[in-house]
Amino acid sequence: ISPAVTVSTKLIYLLDDEILIDACWAISYLSDGLNDKIQAVIESAVCRCLVDLLMHSSTSVQTPTLRSISNIVTGDDLQTQVVIASGALPALLSLLSSPKEGI
Repeated sequence: ISPAVTVSTKLIYLLDDEILIDACWAISYLSDGLNDKIQAVIESAVCRCLVDLLMHSSTSVQTPTLRSISNIVTGDDLQTQVVIASGALPALLSLLSSPKEGI
């Protein structure tokens, strides 16, 4: 899982929306499962960037980003705390008024 996490993490720093969308979906799949998979994603230091992407202007980027963050917070308390410490709560609050119904 580590090589895939490393590549996906690098891709989310690119400015192309299509690459961002695919990279965020990849991270969501990689973080879906046991705590060791979630920990590998956390150790890639991607959480802060994911939180920032929650504020992206495109809901097509926001959706897989939200799924990734949701998967991470299903881990243990410390893993959830990493997302909170990355500033997720204000970003999540802003999504409550999203024009996209599924967000």
